[in-house]
Amino acid sequence: MNTLKNNSLMKKKVSLLILNDDNKFTLQLVDTLALDTSYEYKISITNNILHAMTLINETIFDIIILDDNIAYKQQQNALKKSLTMAKQPLLVILAESKNTHIENDAATLGAHDYFLKDKVDIHWLHRAINYLLETKSSQRQLQQSNEQLNFVKKQLNEEKSNSRKKLDQALHDSLTGLPSRSLLTEKLTQAIGMSQRHDSLVALLFLDLDKFKAINDKFGHYIGDLLLQQVAQRLQNAVRDTDTVFRQGGDEFVVLLATISLPQDAYFTATKLAKLLCQPYAIEGHVLQITVSIGVSVYPDHGDNMQTLLKYADKAMYAEKSAHHNTVHC
Repeated sequence: MNTLKNNSLMKKKVSLLILNDDNKFTLQLVDTLALDTSYEYKISITNNILHAMTLINETIFDIIILDDNIAYKQQQNALKKSLTMAKQPLLVILAESKNTHIENDAATLGAHDYFLKDKVDIHWLHRAINYLLETKSSQRQLQQSNEQLNFVKKQLNEEKSNSRKKLDQALHDSLTGLPSRSLLTEKLTQAIGMSQRHDSLVALLFLDLDKFKAINDKFGHYIGDLLLQQVAQRLQNAVRDTDTVFRQGGDEFVVLLATISLPQDAYFTATKLAKLLCQPYAIEGHVLQITVSIGVSVYPDHGDNMQTLLKYADKAMYAEKSAHHNTVHC
């Protein structure tokens, strides 16, 4: 008893509708399906197409077996509409051997298979039904697997995109969009490597906006932020493609000149930038003007790593700032 009960619980439940007016054939099929070891069939039987359509509209069937003789005589178009609205049941058509339009009927109704009722063996029909069920189950599992795979891919892409955004945010200043100091070491190391191969020089320009705090105090941080954005834009537009502008923080910027021939080239660029940045800024109805102090360090004269070069340029900038404004020290 327990074994039979367990086997019953393990069977896959299948809802089946049989539309057929051959009672003997129907009973044979029902008896055969009752012995199935894989599926437990819940069977609805009718010989009336209107009743069948009512059942189809009210019940979700896994498989429908219909007598084409009934469907052909009674409202085939209405049956097709009901089948179209149903939850994609498997459809098997039974027909007489003399039925010359069975293939057309099967195609019209969207049947998955059809059999000649007076020639097909009940047990063979049973195996064919099980095969259709197993095929549909495999297709459903494959679809679910693909959906899960697509979901996982979507999640991974979103995580990758979020990681890229977080990395980009970590490496770039949120206000100006300039590379942040965290990228300076990498860029400077690359530039030093290139200079060693090509026997050239590398320079760092350390820029500080003079009395920027006074602008913030007078006009507010919003105007101050807009000013910093315009300063960043001017710097980017003024340097070469091979050079990089970084925001050091606050009102400080660093310009990496990746390759120069002489130390004087760095001094010339710093002077050009100082003159450029002191031009008036039109911001929100205000016309602002600033000065800038710039310190310069050159590889290899003033150091061979970022810390040393940056410290030298920073010290040079503050020395000039304490003396007078809008100046350059190299």
